[in-house]
Amino acid sequence: MSAKNIGTCKCNNCKSSQEQQLRAWISKHPYPSYEKMRLKIREVFKDDYLYVWAEYDHDSLKMIYESFIEKNFSKTIGEHIYEKGGMQALQLNCMIFKRCTPLCNAPFPINTLSTMIEWHWDNIGEFRR
Repeated sequence: MSAKNIGTCKCNNCKSSQEQQLRAWISKHPYPSYEKMRLKIREVFKDDYLYVWAEYDHDSLKMIYESFIEKNFSKTIGEHIYEKGGMQALQLNCMIFKRCTPLCNAPFPINTLSTMIEWHWDNIGEFRR
């Protein structure tokens, strides 16, 4: 199977390959410091920076990233974010994870794996992927 198709196949071989690629990428690209993420969020969200920044949960998103976006762990962290800040916090942290983590700069298909957080957080409160 070509690298182009890895993101769409659901067989165990491809899932294993995706996981290996994700683990390799994350091990070489650690989650940025609080300050670096603040700058990245400002760059990405521009005029909405303060609105988005107010809800950012650095420690939680770092734990999800370092867990290689493990489903049950991601869901638990999402529930924690929701309990702390409600739907707005959950949505904004999802957007930050998808648009500001090092996964955004990863090659295809690794860069598409940042959207897994939407699947893991589906049905937390009113959140729908």
